[in-house]
Amino acid sequence: MKPQVTLLATLGLLVASVSTARPAWTQIENPQQFRALDQASFNRRNGEVLLQEANAAISRQDFTTAAELLNQAFEAFNERSNFHQQLATAFSGIDNRVTDEQREFARAAAQTRDEVSYELGIVFRAANRPEDAVASFVQVVNSQSPTRELGQRAYQQLLELGFVSTPYPN
Repeated sequence: MKPQVTLLATLGLLVASVSTARPAWTQIENPQQFRALDQASFNRRNGEVLLQEANAAISRQDFTTAAELLNQAFEAFNERSNFHQQLATAFSGIDNRVTDEQREFARAAAQTRDEVSYELGIVFRAANRPEDAVASFVQVVNSQSPTRELGQRAYQQLLELGFVSTPYPN
């Protein structure tokens, strides 16, 4: 009987110490020093660096490298947009401030993603890869809608490529 009492007493002490312990994040004096996302592939700054490198490749007319870099930037901004949209959905009806903020972050990342996709289509055209250009421009029209300026520019590219035959807007 004695070992059970000791075991239960030990377990009781463990439970008591766990329930009264402060969470680890409250013990960090400056949580801002641990900004792990600064290194993540979908970090906005990293996406912007990819865009700068792609622009440098475009000016050298290295369209293969430019396409690879733009594709990486597209994926980064797309992932970022999706994550923010998922958070907005999770907080919907719970905290509208968080929902609104996350929706705005998702919208901004999606806008940049679509601009990258448009540039990727232009690079594909320059590299004589029209089938890849069509996919990029269709993605932009679908995401932006043909009523918005970027969607109209993408549709115009599709018209110039001969993929569509009806001008828009009239």
